[in-house]
Amino acid sequence: MRIYVLSDMIITFILLRCRGLLQNYYISTNNSVCDAIVNYFYENLDKNIEFKCDGKFPESIFVNDSDLCVVFSNLLKNAVEAVAKEDKENYPKIYIFLYANAEYLSIIIENTCTYLNNTIQTLPTTKMDSQNHGFGLKNIRDIVKKYNGNLELTCEKNIFKATCYLRNI
Repeated sequence: MRIYVLSDMIITFILLRCRGLLQNYYISTNNSVCDAIVNYFYENLDKNIEFKCDGKFPESIFVNDSDLCVVFSNLLKNAVEAVAKEDKENYPKIYIFLYANAEYLSIIIENTCTYLNNTIQTLPTTKMDSQNHGFGLKNIRDIVKKYNGNLELTCEKNIFKATCYLRNI
């Protein structure tokens, strides 16, 4: 049994975006679900945080929207929460790299992180209510397994990097 937890605000934003009710958005991934997610976080991000998104998905991808939403929203939410803990002096930033073709899809998200080092494969939740949080990486791993993919989490030189590859099976 999978547990998918997304805030009501994100779900509402995604629904409005997919229905064409939100016309002004800043970043295009060429996928309406990912557009809604990335723009929700971008619009609500502290303006002192540098934010870049490189790459686009093709019009048709093999990953279903629900799975893509879980992977992309959880990875990006983790990055946003991590940079929110950083001091301005650390020049907090989030970089997103997207790529997909008929065989595989990759999502790479890098963010400033001055409080972790080395390779990290399991990260406990940092939220006070740990019984109701900490499902994001588990949900991502379930989807990675479904697509015979790979999830790698590293932290080197104050940059946390989440690399997710999904294969067309």
